[in-house]
Amino acid sequence: MAVTGRIDLGNVDDFQAQVLSLIESGKSGSEFLVLDLSGLEYISSVGLRALMRAAKASRGQNGMLVVSTYGRGVGEVLKIARIEFVVELFKNLDDAVKFLNTKRHPT
Repeated sequence: MAVTGRIDLGNVDDFQAQVLSLIESGKSGSEFLVLDLSGLEYISSVGLRALMRAAKASRGQNGMLVVSTYGRGVGEVLKIARIEFVVELFKNLDDAVKFLNTKRHPT
């Protein structure tokens, strides 16, 4: 799922509903979800909380949520919040997809 713009108090409910809907549907393995943040300019504390809630929901479906391709500003916020203890972080989309594929189809 590509995320663009901002995640803040004004739109966090819509963001969270979209992500949780994908996770809870469980169709076509969507419980394994990559959030591509390359177009995200800003994330507030409520956005971080929504990410954590989505990660928990994904684990509840025996899945996983990962984050990829975040910019410098968003990356700094993610690191300050120590979000890497809740979700896996990847610098690019390819690495995130490869990681999830190993979780889906372990060798």
